[in-house]
Amino acid sequence: MPNPTRRPDPVERKSAQEALREAEERPLDFDATARSSFLKDAVNQVLLMKSEGKSEDFIRAAVPEMVARYPELFRKLLSGEEITPLLGMIALLDKIGTGEISHHGASVAVGRALAERYMPENIRRAESGSR
Repeated sequence: MPNPTRRPDPVERKSAQEALREAEERPLDFDATARSSFLKDAVNQVLLMKSEGKSEDFIRAAVPEMVARYPELFRKLLSGEEITPLLGMIALLDKIGTGEISHHGASVAVGRALAERYMPENIRRAESGSR
């Protein structure tokens, strides 16, 4: 007998496979190829100007859009911090743009790379079920 006081669940439940399929088919709200091209060009410009000994103010004036849209990346470039993971993410944007990988697939790849880089070994072993 139905419970008249129970409200219907407002959240439609989906299987994991169905949700994954929908995520992979959902179009991006940005042009991945254009974004990766912009980022690669801006990164190269900043690194070149930095190697030429240009001042921070000079570099900021040369790449104002990058400074406004990606301030943390700009800061990392100027400080000389390790940016290899960020360059890997930019490469994934290229692959999304060419259709080699889905947005969801790129998200999974980034998550795995970050886990490998930053999770302590004992946590990774526990997560994978091996001891």
